[in-house]
Amino acid sequence: MSVVVRFSGPRTADVHTVADPPLEPGQVRVQTIYSGISAGTELTAYRGSNPYLSKHWDQHNRMFVDGESTLAYPVEGPGYEEVGRIAEAADDVQGVSVGDIVFGTWGHRSSALISGEYAAAGVLPPGTDPIIASSLTSERSLSTPCWMPTSM
Repeated sequence: MSVVVRFSGPRTADVHTVADPPLEPGQVRVQTIYSGISAGTELTAYRGSNPYLSKHWDQHNRMFVDGESTLAYPVEGPGYEEVGRIAEAADDVQGVSVGDIVFGTWGHRSSALISGEYAAAGVLPPGTDPIIASSLTSERSLSTPCWMPTSM
């Protein structure tokens, strides 16, 4: 079992328990060590002022418009600056091993499944203080896609 941070309503955050999904081919399970909070997007979701909560994002016109909101409470597992230790890896995963420390984006949760390829791209050199990597993650998340919670 893992725990996940959830915004259940404006200015309401809680931690709830979720079942760990089974490991699939090509995936690793990462145990979170650090998880950074976004002072922009995440705090607006927490406060209830995020435009995704009250408007619809029109991709064609690239603007928020009236209509069904793009995001609704509860918002589960926000986050974009995580550092963790590889706890389990599928047999076909290369470039990352159990025990490696990686940085990336998998949300505020105690563990997550991410692709082995994504994890391998974020392996920290041995001896690197993991807290340093949490600030590197936001740059990486802009250019490297990975797993995102389905409720986001």
